[in-house]
Amino acid sequence: MATELEELLGFLSSPLPQVKKAAVDIVRDLTGSQDGVQRIIQYSNVAAPSLARLLGENQEVSVPAAEALVNLSENPKFIGKDG
Repeated sequence: MATELEELLGFLSSPLPQVKKAAVDIVRDLTGSQDGVQRIIQYSNVAAPSLARLLGENQEVSVPAAEALVNLSENPKFIGKDG
């Protein structure tokens, strides 16, 4: 059974724009805290490509996706370094 975070990350690929927008906003907000970053890093194999795909969307979706990626990239574990 999928965790809540796995379900949330799945919504980043939703065909429904309003669902995708809500999901990316929540992910971006989660990346604003170290606890949220640590939780998302556990699923970086899903989160990174899902957020990267959103960079080609309209600004309503691409801007929060870019902000989330920037926040995540500040953590060495996300970019594959041990720190």
